[in-house]
Order: sequence, then structure tokens, then C-alpha cells
Amino acid sequence: MTSIAQTENSYGTAAERAYLEGLAKKPQAVALLRNYIAAADKRVVWNSIDKAKAVAHAHLLLIAVLGVDNLPRAA
Repeated sequence: MTSIAQTENSYGTAAERAYLEGLAKKPQAVALLRNYIAAADKRVVWNSIDKAKAVAHAHLLLIAVLGVDNLPRAA
């Protein structure tokens, strides 16, 4: 059974991924996704969002936006 609080706050990992996909479609996607990734460590409240999955998805979207040719090279 779900509580009233859970019903009202049903924003979870799937919604966060959808939000990130929206960021990836914007002209400033690279900056937005980089800022999201950088800010993730400072974010305190994740509630029902799986932080690891959300940040990994942001990384994958950033890679897709940048393209393989623009990825940093290993030293």
C-alpha cells in the first residue's frame, strides 16, 4: 500500500531520467549535463531517485551529445 506522501511525491528515477533527456535536447545541453553531474555530489535530497542511475544516465547523455570524437583522451 502506498502512503499519501508517496503518492504526492511519486517523482522517482524514471522522472529524473526524463528530465535529463529534456536537458540533452536543449542547445546548451553540454553545459547543463556537466553542471548536473558536478552538482550531484552536493545534492542532499534524492528521495526515491536512484542517484547512481541518474548520474550514470547523465554521463551517457553527455557522451551522446558530445559524440565519440569529442571525448577526453586518457593520459
